Amino acid sequence: MQNLEEEQAMGDCHYTSTTPQAANGGSPPYDIVPQPRRDGDDASRLTLGIGKQGRVATLDNALSRWADFDLDLPKARESAQSMTALVRENWREQNERAGVPEVKNRLIEEAYRGAVSAEK
Repeated sequence: MQNLEEEQAMGDCHYTSTTPQAANGGSPPYDIVPQPRRDGDDASRLTLGIGKQGRVATLDNALSRWADFDLDLPKARESAQSMTALVRENWREQNERAGVPEVKNRLIEEAYRGAVSAEK
C-alpha cells in the first residue's frame, strides 16, 4: 500500500481526491458504496487501509486519521455526517443515472441499511 507521499510522487491522487477539502471542490467520492455480504466474503474490510485500524470499514477507523487531512475532530465528524447524508439521499438516483441494474441496486440497498444500522 502506498502512503500519501509515495502516491503524490507517483502522480496518483486517490488519497488527495477523497479528502473533505477535495469534495468541497467537486471531486467525486470514492470507496463509499457499502458492499453486499457474500458467503465467505468479509464485507467489513476495505481494499485500501484508511485508518489506524487498517482496512476495517468503520467510521471510527476513518476518523482515526482526521489530523492527516488538516481537520480537527469535530470538523471531521461534521464532514463525515454531511457526506453520509448526501450519499443516503442520492445514491439510488445516481446509480440509476449510471445504468446500475435494479437487481444490483436492491443488493446495494441492503448493504446501505446495514451500514446505517451499524452507525447507530
